Order: sequence, then C-alpha cells, then structure tokens
Amino acid sequence: MLGTRWTVLRPKATGGVRRLAVLAPLVGALVVFSSVGIAGLGAAGAAKKFKFSGAAIHIAMLTDLTAPAEGFNFTEASGGAEAAVDAVNAAGGINGHKLELSICNGKGTPNAEDACARTAVKSNIVATIGGAMFVNAMAPILCPAHIAEIMENPALPAELAKTATCVFPVNGSAFVGSLGELEMATKYIHATKVSLMAVGSSSGALFAAVKAVAPSLGAKVVATVTVTGSTTTLTPDVEEAATGGSQSIILLMPPTNSARVIAALHENDIKVPPITITLTPQDLKTLGSAVTGAYEINYFPTLNDTAVPGVKMFLSEMKKYEPTTLLDGTSMIPWLGVHMFAEVASTLKTVTRQSVLEAWTNAKDLNAYGLIPPYSTNKPYTGLGGQFPRAFNDTYWYAKFKGTTAYLLVDHAVPSPS
Repeated sequence: MLGTRWTVLRPKATGGVRRLAVLAPLVGALVVFSSVGIAGLGAAGAAKKFKFSGAAIHIAMLTDLTAPAEGFNFTEASGGAEAAVDAVNAAGGINGHKLELSICNGKGTPNAEDACARTAVKSNIVATIGGAMFVNAMAPILCPAHIAEIMENPALPAELAKTATCVFPVNGSAFVGSLGELEMATKYIHATKVSLMAVGSSSGALFAAVKAVAPSLGAKVVATVTVTGSTTTLTPDVEEAATGGSQSIILLMPPTNSARVIAALHENDIKVPPITITLTPQDLKTLGSAVTGAYEINYFPTLNDTAVPGVKMFLSEMKKYEPTTLLDGTSMIPWLGVHMFAEVASTLKTVTRQSVLEAWTNAKDLNAYGLIPPYSTNKPYTGLGGQFPRAFNDTYWYAKFKGTTAYLLVDHAVPSPS
C-alpha cells in the first residue's frame, strides 16, 4: 500500500550467518537498509514449515544502529527484532500471513534518518517497531502517513509530545527515567546536591526536566555537563561533574557512554556515586570492579529473573534464532515490539496502517509479557508539567552494583515521581 514495495533480499545462510538487505524504491537518493551479521536460522528458514496464505505483512525498524559522531553502537537491536520475527513466523505468522521485517540504520545523521522515514512512507510497511533516532524525530514524517511507531525508544522529546499521535513508546526513556534516577539519588544515596551529565542534542531538555523536579524531592542541581561522543578523555568532564559538593552524578546517556564516564570516575578516584540507565553485559565486562557502588535504573527486570514470562521467552528465542546477539535492553525492546505488534495484528480483520494505528490508539491492558505493566494508551503521563503525555509507561526497576552484578533495590517496577 502507499507506494512500491521494498525488495527484501535474504541470501541463504552460510556458516550460520546471514545478512538482510533492503533497497528502497529507485526514487531520489538510494537508501540501503541493512542489518549487521545476524546469526541464526532466520525467518526464511522457519517460514518453510508453513504454507503462508495471502500477502506478507511488512513492518520496519527505523533506528540508529550506529551513530559514530555520538559514540553510539546499538547493533544488537537488529538481532532482537529478527529473533521475534523468526518466532512469529515459526508459529504460523499472523493469521497465516508471513511477517517480514526491514531495518534502516539512520547512522545518527539527519539526512539518513529522514531518508529512512520517507522511504518507509513510500513503501508498503504497516508499522515500525523498536525505533530510536537520536537527531531527528520520525513522528512528523510517519504520523501523517498513519504509520504507528510501536515500542519506540524515544531519544527526543518530540516523540513523547502530544502531537506525536502515532508514537507508542516502551517508556518515557531518559526524559522520564531521569526522574527515577533523581529519586534514587535522594532516597537511596540521601543526596541533596546532584550533578547531571548527558550526551547529544537532547542534553538541554534533559537538564531542564530534572532541574524542574529536583526541588520537590529535596535536591539541588549543582552542575550540568554535556559530553561529546568523540571526546578522547573524560577527566575534565567528570571533574566538573564532581564540583559544587555533588553527592551523586546522574548520567542521562546511552549505556556505552555511561560506562566511559564510570571508568573515568574510577580512574580519577572520584567517589561520587553515579546513577546510570541500564549498562550492557559488554560494558560490565569492560568495567569490572570499577562499576561497584554504581546505581542503575532499568527498563526491564534483569535477565536473571526468569520467573517473568517475557524474560524466559526472550532468552529462549534469542538462543534459538540469534545466538550471537548481545542480550540486553537494547535487543529486548524491538523483540518486545514485534511480539506486541503481532498480538494486536492477529485480532484485526485486516492489517493496514489505519487499523494498526487505531488499535494502538485505543489500546487497553495489552500483554507485555511482564516486562512492563499491561500497556494502555488512554491515560497520558501528567508528570513534568505534562510535557511528555505519550509516556504511557513511566515505570523503571532500581538496582545497585556489587561487583558486576546488579541487585534490585525493590522487587517491582517503580513509577517515576512527578
């Protein structure tokens, strides 16, 4: 619908590794959609077990898998999405229709990000899942085309605004999670003075959000530091963050950047405890004992909590379909997005952009497999003065590191303070 199809090329797996490449229609600039070295059986292999009926259902993930200028690397996201698609197709697809996925890497540049969205509009995809663009919001391009952004990981405030009527985020990202970090600082570290560190173009909005709420929790922001992703040494940055009597450093940045800050704090013998959004297993391996004493706010339960249905299901499917993909929140978000899309799509008489968007606009208590609370879109988030009404899920999990193991401070997801 709405334009020509993307051509999906799925070369036969060689040595357990395959690559997926999608070429945009030959209009304007050529946009190449690809995922990096994905291992496993794949949807193509699983689909051979079934005789799918009718046309395939197409979805896409539009995301910055890499953003060299900011120092981001989220390539594991592709593996999470692919594993979920494989699992859905292995179970017969969506009411007998095969599910197909296209992936576009925006590479952290505005032209490439916009090209991803504009090509999606011209294609036959019905929704996007698990996206995260760090420079330009996709909503202004996708919403007019009625393309729902399902389980979006919003890196920009525009994706949580009232006008982003097609965005259904996994949570409030750092914009709301930052308040959880602030609560951790005041409640568990008993800090009355905190400093903030962020990376990228959203730092100003993040700083403003935390500053606005800090007094209500009995805290004062004494320093704000914006880190450049290409900075070779963070010593001046962490020294600045430790000024003004700061008792905790709140890190409003992706995991790899946070890991660099934590390492710099350790190297410079700065004892002010940092609070970060979920670190990856790879980051923890690199940090080793340097992470001891740091605090962490998580989107999901830990991967050790296999009593949660979604954790058990995620680990099983990743092991089966994408065994070499890094297992973390970044790979779990699009994995969850694919499954939640499939659950909703299977209830629709016809799966179109309009029907998917309408179903998500009127969602109530959608199954999220225990990873986040049942998902509803009828209650906007009213905290932070109503700046981010589409943060329908405002809960996070609180933990503290001892060695490289994060231990939960409470045994349930905690709503962020308003």
